[in-house]
Amino acid sequence: MSSTPSRPGPQVPIRALRLAYQLSIDELCDRIEPHLGKRPHGDTIRNVELGHRKASPALMAAWAKALTLHPLDVFQPEPATSPGALAS
Repeated sequence: MSSTPSRPGPQVPIRALRLAYQLSIDELCDRIEPHLGKRPHGDTIRNVELGHRKASPALMAAWAKALTLHPLDVFQPEPATSPGALAS
């Protein structure tokens, strides 16, 4: 019997997940803390959600676990680039 490799399901943006769970940023930080070993700052969460900065793999894994998800089920937007960075 051959097994088919499992593929990740659809990924959901991290901000959409927080809103679907009806969590404030502060409540999400409280949920992340036990999985990360420290409480992330609310500004960090906000900046990652908005794509202003990239989260570490450890933070993303803790974020997913805080929402009882697998880390591959969530994604973060790419950090925004400034308009000047696109000019040649």
